[in-house]
Amino acid sequence: MKISLNWLKDYVALTAPVEEISRAITFLGFEVEQVVATGAPRLEHVVVGEVLVRDKHPNADKLSVCQVDVGPAGGVKTIVCGAQNYAVGDRVPVALPGAVLPVISSSSSRRSGGNYPTACCARRANWAWARTRAACSS
Repeated sequence: MKISLNWLKDYVALTAPVEEISRAITFLGFEVEQVVATGAPRLEHVVVGEVLVRDKHPNADKLSVCQVDVGPAGGVKTIVCGAQNYAVGDRVPVALPGAVLPVISSSSSRRSGGNYPTACCARRANWAWARTRAACSS
């Protein structure tokens, strides 16, 4: 039988870690074969930024050099972006250095055809991972 931890929390006040809860259920006589985490992974170092300026990259036709305000996470950043589906004023997800996305191994500051540190941005928070990978690949 499968039981949702969220469903169980509707009936019992649970504050212990999942490992302790599964151990307690086993001690009650119900074997816990596995615990399966569902849902989207936690995205650390991914913030919402506002595009302030968007210019063509001087050395690449398909890239843009943007000024993006990421707020308290780092102020205004210069970002080289390959996505074309955004405009000045849009709020976009920004993968800061150290971010790990499901399709991409990691994001880091890199040099890209000039003196522009890069990060990743996409049009919507519910972006398609493949599109983000294309927009953020080094």
